[in-house]
Parts: sequence; structure tokens; C-alpha cells
Amino acid sequence: MYNKNLIDFNNFSFRYNKDDDVIFKDISFSIVNNSVNFIIGDNGSGKTTLFKAIFHNYLYKNYSDFIKINAKYIGFIWDFHNFYDKLTVYQNIKLYFELSKNKNIKIDFNKSVDLFFEYFKIEKSYLNKTISELSFGYKQKILIIRELITFKEILLIDEPFLGLDYSSYYSFLKILSDFYNQISFIIFTQNPNVVYDFNNINKSNLNLNKISLNSKITLFSLF
Repeated sequence: MYNKNLIDFNNFSFRYNKDDDVIFKDISFSIVNNSVNFIIGDNGSGKTTLFKAIFHNYLYKNYSDFIKINAKYIGFIWDFHNFYDKLTVYQNIKLYFELSKNKNIKIDFNKSVDLFFEYFKIEKSYLNKTISELSFGYKQKILIIRELITFKEILLIDEPFLGLDYSSYYSFLKILSDFYNQISFIIFTQNPNVVYDFNNINKSNLNLNKISLNSKITLFSLF
């Protein structure tokens, strides 16, 4: 299978201020299509810094000398920042879909919603609830589904497991396993067991690449 580099880091270094410790020192790695990538580290290790570096480079080319992005459609999830609380779940998903779907592929909106609702075992009646009626865990699931149905080339998610119960956690890993050949994923998480859990679900015997990004963060790429 042909691998295309979607994101390339070339000798990227970062510190917030000149007197601060260096968070990243000349790191180089690539994220390819048809892959699942887990960036694992504790709080304060630099995961969010890395997430924001990709985000700001995608929007504003802030680090374009060191980060090359070769994907046109990238999704980012880190909080509930652009939910409309008084609109229904359906309205929120539909509005986001129309504004940000991958226009290079044909997507059936209703079938895609049904598909991912089924993965998370969410009743269709939840489409008629307002966002303000949802618990934290359901908001998290809807946030993930809303991005998944746009079928962007690559999706970055910061701490997707917060608020997910045991069943939903494994449902999400099953989605990664089933859809990595359509959407590449970068998952930023503190969970040290996620690669093991993912491998127990995935039956494709993916190749594993492991890179230390600093003393506290490890990138696990499966493709």
C-alpha cells in the first residue's frame, strides 16, 4: 500500500521563552496516510504544545520551516469550543458537516451519522436533544462523531477518552481500527495502555513504529 506523508516534522525545536527549558529539541518524524498514531505522555509533557504547533501551522503557517502539512482536510478536537448549546445534536452535526466536510469524497450524511451512533450505541432520539441537555460523556461522543462524519484526511484528538465509559472507550478504539484506511488519526493521551488495548482489538497486524519525542512523550505509529 502506498504511503503518503500527511505531516512532516523536520528538526523542530520549541520553548515558550528563551529562559525556559526546551520542550522539543530537533525532533523529526512523519505521519502517513492509513495510520493510527498515539502520542502518549503525562500532563505537562508537551502533548498540547505539539497539538497546537500542528494546529497553528495548518491555519497560519507559523512553523512552516519545520512542519510541512500535505493534507488539505484536517480535523482537530480538543474541547467543546464550537458547540451551539441551544441547537439540537442533529443541527450541530449537520451545520458542522456542511461547513467542513471533505469535498473530495462523496459522503452520505444520514448514513454516516447512523453508522457512528451505532458504534457508540447512542439512541437516535438523542439527535433531537439540545447540546445543553447532554452529559459530559455524551458531549464527548457527539464531538467525536461530528468530526468523524466529515471524513477528513487526518484527525487529531486531544484526550478523547475523557468522559467515556469502558464500553465507549473500546467502541472508539474499534472505530480507529475500522477506519484508519480512510482517516488517519493522531491521538494525544495520558493513557499508557492504549496501544496494548488497540492491538487487542485490531486484527490486521499493523506495523509499529516507536519514537521518543522528548524524555516524557512517545509516539507510537501503526500503519
